[in-house]
Amino acid sequence: MAAASGKALDVQAFASAGDLAAKAGMKRITAELQRRGLKLGGGVQQRAERLWECKDLSDEEVPAKWLSKARRRILGSGKDRAEASIEAGAAAAAPKAKSKPPKAPEPPRCPSPPVDGAAVRASFPFACDPLDCAETSPAAYEDVAPVLRGLALLLGKDPAELRVYDPYFCAGAVTRRLARLGFPRVRNACVDCYAEWESGRVPAFDVMVTNPPYSADHVARLLEFASASGRPWLCLMPSYVHLRPEWCRFIEAKRSSASTAQADGTGAGAGAGAGAGAGAGAGAGAGAGLGVFFVAPRKRYSYFVPKGMGVQGSANGKKRTNTGPRGAKTSPFPSMWYCGAGSLTPRLLSLMRDPAMHAPPALAGASPAAAAGAAAPAGAAAGAPGPAPAASEAAAAASRPAPVITARLADVPPAVLDPSDPLRQASKRSFVPAGRAAKRPRS
Repeated sequence: MAAASGKALDVQAFASAGDLAAKAGMKRITAELQRRGLKLGGGVQQRAERLWECKDLSDEEVPAKWLSKARRRILGSGKDRAEASIEAGAAAAAPKAKSKPPKAPEPPRCPSPPVDGAAVRASFPFACDPLDCAETSPAAYEDVAPVLRGLALLLGKDPAELRVYDPYFCAGAVTRRLARLGFPRVRNACVDCYAEWESGRVPAFDVMVTNPPYSADHVARLLEFASASGRPWLCLMPSYVHLRPEWCRFIEAKRSSASTAQADGTGAGAGAGAGAGAGAGAGAGAGAGLGVFFVAPRKRYSYFVPKGMGVQGSANGKKRTNTGPRGAKTSPFPSMWYCGAGSLTPRLLSLMRDPAMHAPPALAGASPAAAAGAAAPAGAAAGAPGPAPAASEAAAAASRPAPVITARLADVPPAVLDPSDPLRQASKRSFVPAGRAAKRPRS
């Protein structure tokens, strides 16, 4: 076989194809196949056998099936096998050009100015734990929007006139998110709410909607304020709060107050548990008689840590990858809304059975008060709808599974009340009717 260009491998120096494969190796055998314009493919043994079979053959005697594609293409142009072998070998030895041109270097980006999260928190007029710095997701507010519309209806107000109070400040997102749902009158100021409560400078409000810090004694102080305010309240807290001592004390105080009121014949919530029927996610239970109910999501809520605040890294110290315009997304535990409306609770739960109360203002085409129709009590006036949410947000709200609105913890989805928690069954003891002993949880 005629030699092509380059240093040839002396195939005759080897005893057999196996000896060629063992001593020459894949790299040298492949180079010789390319030099002679022979087909590649297979392992080192197959290539050695192909080269061994062709050691005594001339260019014209090599079977066409053993020729490489480049050599067959050159032969198709009319050149003889010797010229094709030389040209194919030279083409194989030449460096291959890259299929894609190299990308042009990008201009250097202007680095973002560093944000000192500690300095931001230090500007707060109150103590702040970095782990408490997180904003509530829009989905959580969308779940309680029907409750707020129902409260506005029972109070004889338009949703746009409902005064919402959030005592705990993070970055002020609650004002924007509730305004998009039709509740523009939101008070969420960067002040020390505890100082306001102690000094009696509490702003006038119709309902409190808040996501409190979970560290220290914030939950206990919030429940004390909610009980003393006499106003409806909606507090987004972890599902384990219903097992904590502060919540149990809160419920016991509610039960004691309700028993005293019933004994005096002045209890507005006497027998109220029977007035809240099940349906459309609303459930009846002893909690309605205490003025307490829950709004539990069917999908776990997420929270957003604003940029420059909170703990930006993950638990293992690595940089977060789930960041977006709202900040770093996190969902450390299941959570739900703990709500109270006092004597309005039975009527509010009954009102939640109306599908019109669950339609976003942009989709309902009318104000929630007008959509409720005959369910409106005397003195409740209908008004114009509040600011409509964006089309994408309205579509997302319509496609999201409706939450469970119930006065019984037993009706809360198991995904919210962690089924792996052995104390979950003990949650029912908070609503044991008077005169019946509470069952102790199994150890």
